[in-house]
Amino acid sequence: MNLHSKAIVSIALGVFCSASLSSGQTPKPQAESAAFLAQVAGVYKVQFQNGDVNGRKYESEDILEVVPVDDRTAYVRMDLEFFNGHSGKIYGIANYGKNSLIYDNGKKGGERCVVEYVWAADKVITKADYEKTPGCLSYHGARGTFDGAQFPVKKKQTIRYMQRLKDSPEFKAAMDAYRKAQQ
Repeated sequence: MNLHSKAIVSIALGVFCSASLSSGQTPKPQAESAAFLAQVAGVYKVQFQNGDVNGRKYESEDILEVVPVDDRTAYVRMDLEFFNGHSGKIYGIANYGKNSLIYDNGKKGGERCVVEYVWAADKVITKADYEKTPGCLSYHGARGTFDGAQFPVKKKQTIRYMQRLKDSPEFKAAMDAYRKAQQ
């Protein structure tokens, strides 16, 4: 085999190997994130007994909604209920992280809030570091926290009210902010 023939074989082999890798043998980061988003999309609900300082008991429900926006981001809305009627709500576009979605409100200093939604085998757990991002305090009542909320993965359901969700002021505001940030 002459030098010219070896070069052609090398180029052909390189193109073949490159095509093989991109055909699914080694997942691309974008394909990995899109698969993750498709897997976690839905609504997670947890019902529980709550109470107040007077000893009254009542039923509460925590809700987490996840709607993919593109291959790397998803609209996330979390609505939590706490003791004594306190509640918390946060929504926006979250970015893909390894087995997680990370929402950052984009504000500076003491107004910044970052919430990470981490998917484990059996539950979604939220993480919020109030020392680093104290702005999260403004999204919920005094008895609340975004750190440590849990949603069982087995409770995930398909969102059957998708059009109503997409017509909501929260979804529209999140999408407007996302589009502006993309420009």
